[in-house]
Amino acid sequence: MGRHQETTCAGKHIACGYADVGCPTSCPQGDMAAHEVAAVVAHTGLLRQQLAATSQQLAQTRQELAATREELAQTKGELATAKALTTQTQQEFASAKADLKGELKGDLAQTRQELTSDLAQTKGELTTAKRDLAQTRTELTATKTDLAQTRQEVTATKADLAQTKGELATIKGLSHKPDRNS
Repeated sequence: MGRHQETTCAGKHIACGYADVGCPTSCPQGDMAAHEVAAVVAHTGLLRQQLAATSQQLAQTRQELAATREELAQTKGELATAKALTTQTQQEFASAKADLKGELKGDLAQTRQELTSDLAQTKGELTTAKRDLAQTRTELTATKTDLAQTRQEVTATKADLAQTKGELATIKGLSHKPDRNS
């Protein structure tokens, strides 16, 4: 019986087959054939309305599609322009990078050359300063030797002076004493 009610029962209420286009009728399954014959004109009107709405939606969709295609074509053009600009920018970047690399290499080479020249000059000045220092040390040693010799000479001269003073005093002492023989 459950199966009968679900599939073949004439008393079971069902919706009209044109419900999806707007028919509000629901009736016993056994009366549905009579409804469909009686409502042919109404169903045709509903179908025409549905067809008109669908046609209008189709036309609107076609307009939207045309606008989308136009927008797509414009976007493709912009994309092509962007790609061309990207390629140009990449080329300019590569060129600028190469130029900068060349300039840096040139600057680096010049700086190395200047540093090498400055280093050589500084080494030369250092060698000269070392030579001058050695000469100054030699002169200082000679001066110390001369000073020591001069001190010895001063000491000897002082000794000679003291001896000479002693002799002079002796001579003076002899010249002031009366001669006993006279």
